[in-house]
Amino acid sequence: MKNSDPAIKNSKRSLIIQNGQTVMIAPGEGNPSCAIIFNNLTGANFSREEQRQYKSYLAMMFHDFPKLTYGEIELWEDGKFKQKGYINK
Repeated sequence: MKNSDPAIKNSKRSLIIQNGQTVMIAPGEGNPSCAIIFNNLTGANFSREEQRQYKSYLAMMFHDFPKLTYGEIELWEDGKFKQKGYINK
């Protein structure tokens, strides 16, 4: 996996990336929020209806989330690729 942002290689943060763009950054080390949100977005933690409601909630609460689209997302931690998932309709 490759990201267009070279700062990620040296980052001690958790990130969610889609289409080569960082869409969420968890500040500081050891912050599990990106991993939890990644699992929520990819349906690992919710039913399909709960997942749809969760995405709507995020879009309302965080202005950066509307740039998320359906398709592949990546989870990066400490500058390393951890997991790929998909946001389904």
